[in-house]
Amino acid sequence: ADGAKKSTAAAAPKKKAMNGGQTIRKSSILNKVDTAKFVTGTKLEAITNYVLNIPSDEKCIVFSQFASMLDIIAFWLQKKGLRVVKLLGSMPLVSRQSMISQFKHDDDIRVILISLKAGGEGLNLQNANHVVLTDPWWNPAVEMQAVQRAHRIGQTRPVKAVRFVSRGTVEERMMDLQEKKLLVFEGTIDGKTNSLQRLTEEALQFLFTR
Repeated sequence: ADGAKKSTAAAAPKKKAMNGGQTIRKSSILNKVDTAKFVTGTKLEAITNYVLNIPSDEKCIVFSQFASMLDIIAFWLQKKGLRVVKLLGSMPLVSRQSMISQFKHDDDIRVILISLKAGGEGLNLQNANHVVLTDPWWNPAVEMQAVQRAHRIGQTRPVKAVRFVSRGTVEERMMDLQEKKLLVFEGTIDGKTNSLQRLTEEALQFLFTR
């Protein structure tokens, strides 16, 4: 009609998708690399091999404190033919609930990747009996809490938790710090004096100095 205003709308850019159809987040590290020329590292290969060797009727939880690490693992596992879902702290509550429901009720989805921020208290995933910790955390209690997502009342299988640590890196120093923190906790909270006796002056300086 005469006088009608014309409007134009720019077409939304197509979102990049991983093998398996899952959309890649706008902020994902995978948008910055050429996935066609993707080269794996030692740790990624070790994690992948472990997950691929899990029996087909069992499920696995993969934890990392880095969303980028979870993106990379998800991409590589899907490239190997596994169906996975991700649970990130940045997700809306509805999306988180959807990911959890899919993991619990879809037998074809064998892996859920969870970020530290999204895997807190109250998350029960007893249908999984494998827990993979891809990077060490300063606080050992956080790792124990992560393993407890699967090791809960209602679990019917033995739970296997595996930690992957790169030798010759800061991760080894973090493991030393974890051990010392556990000794302090056992000695002060649990009253295990032998744990405190194992802490040297050098170890205490390691804990309480920058």
